Amino acid sequence: MFRNYSDFFEAIDEEEAAIKLREGKTVEDLKEKFRTYKAFDLISAYMAETTVGILYAKYNC
Repeated sequence: MFRNYSDFFEAIDEEEAAIKLREGKTVEDLKEKFRTYKAFDLISAYMAETTVGILYAKYNC
């Protein structure tokens, strides 16, 4: 998926390898592109406050 959507994501190699949203891309861009293709449970996980909080804390966003 990362390679197929490189216009949305880029690899970062800091303390550990990760993938991040490219500069200039927004959550709204992601919703428009991907939301209709994912199962409801997966969408709910993406949007869950707990999940988002953990990711923000881990990557200091």
